[in-house]
Amino acid sequence: MNVNKAAGKYSDIIDKINLHSYLTVTDNKKLSIDYCRKILRFDENLIELELAHNNLKIIGLNLSMKNFGVKSVLISGSIHSLTFESKSDNQKGE
Repeated sequence: MNVNKAAGKYSDIIDKINLHSYLTVTDNKKLSIDYCRKILRFDENLIELELAHNNLKIIGLNLSMKNFGVKSVLISGSIHSLTFESKSDNQKGE
């Protein structure tokens, strides 16, 4: 296999992985998100993120956010709720 074919296959795999976001919740204290596309809003009680197919609203107390990799974030604090919203619904309200 030549280098160009291998690079093309690698690129295809990365594109397929980026079609989805992956969330890991640890109790109500930590939330890690892989493949977060954009931070829409951030304060200590509300965080809104754009994911691959939806927007995610995180409500809690003393929320903080750290970047731990390309397109990945770690949210910690007292997480009360996670709400998924359609991207089109969110844009209609703007």
